[in-house]
Amino acid sequence: MAIHGYPGQIISATPPSGFSGIWTLGNFPSYGTTVSQVFTFTDTWVCPAGVTSVDYLVVAAGGGGAANFSGGGGGAGGFRTGTALAVTPGTSYTITVGAGGTGGPSGSSSGMTNGGNSTFSSITSNGGGYGASNGVNSNGNAGGSGGGGMAGTPSAGGAGNTPSTTPSQGNNGGTAQGAPN
Repeated sequence: MAIHGYPGQIISATPPSGFSGIWTLGNFPSYGTTVSQVFTFTDTWVCPAGVTSVDYLVVAAGGGGAANFSGGGGGAGGFRTGTALAVTPGTSYTITVGAGGTGGPSGSSSGMTNGGNSTFSSITSNGGGYGASNGVNSNGNAGGSGGGGMAGTPSAGGAGNTPSTTPSQGNNGGTAQGAPN
């Protein structure tokens, strides 16, 4: 059974045989239950007693797109998942949730930024690369997934899976060619 909740939230569900009281995220592990926690902002997670490994999904923020009419879109944030990551009961782990990249201001060919990185323990997913623009950055920028190329002038998408992880956290940005429609 998977129960989804937020830190400190009281969960109600059908308890296993022999349990009485209120279930919280702190007392699930002692009853062999799977607990999922979702973090949408930077926070701290304290590993409960009896938990020695976790499965994880860490997604970074997307990169900013270019504002001009032929500019490339921002790349998706890196995506990393795995099972049985060793953790220590009673230890506090910082969860960092990356912020979305800044898009280029209207009429400008600069100002875009990569998305922010997201982390849990030793796992980092890198933010997506910003999109290509006519001016300072003629190609998409590298990131978890690369930013897209710019139309009009053949322009390469940024490299994905940067820095390199196994398995890959993302893909290269698309290469644009020809005039925009």
